[in-house]
Amino acid sequence: MVQIIFTFSKFYSSSYDINSLLLCKYHSEKDTITSTVSRPNFLEVFMAQADTLKKVINLKTLYFFLIGAVTAGVYPTMWIYKYTPEFNKEFGKKILPASYAIWIAVMTVWGSGVAHGQPESIQPYAGLFGLVGVILLWVWCFKMRSALREYAQREFGHDFKMFWLWTLLFNVYHINYCVNALPEELGVQSQL
Repeated sequence: MVQIIFTFSKFYSSSYDINSLLLCKYHSEKDTITSTVSRPNFLEVFMAQADTLKKVINLKTLYFFLIGAVTAGVYPTMWIYKYTPEFNKEFGKKILPASYAIWIAVMTVWGSGVAHGQPESIQPYAGLFGLVGVILLWVWCFKMRSALREYAQREFGHDFKMFWLWTLLFNVYHINYCVNALPEELGVQSQL
């Protein structure tokens, strides 16, 4: 009996290389070819794709909150600057430019104590600058919230629930939490 085994790789998506085996057996006595294809577990492929953003960001929400508190809010703005291009790349469209975080930083700094050391002509506008900074932050958070929900619906067919009040109150921390929670929620849904 002669046995021939072929192995090949196939790309299931643009991001992941998952090996599949084609076992082809040639039996000389019967002159027939039987083939068996072993494919990877669907849940493994599904979770690998859902886990992409979480692996890129790689920051637990508690640590994120503590670092944000220690740096007096500077780190969350830098986080927005660093990861906005990653969100844009993963979502497949440009939600907001990374430079948007610079405007958030400028407005909040002008609205904070730095403006109080400035001439009296600027001080009355400090509250307005701070308010504009907060509004810019909310705009970023709600755009990312919408994009994350659309991404979950488009890629995984899942209506990802993100309560708008938590986004309003916890802003960037809630976005980080939802990015970390997405793979687990999709895993639970796919097992049901």
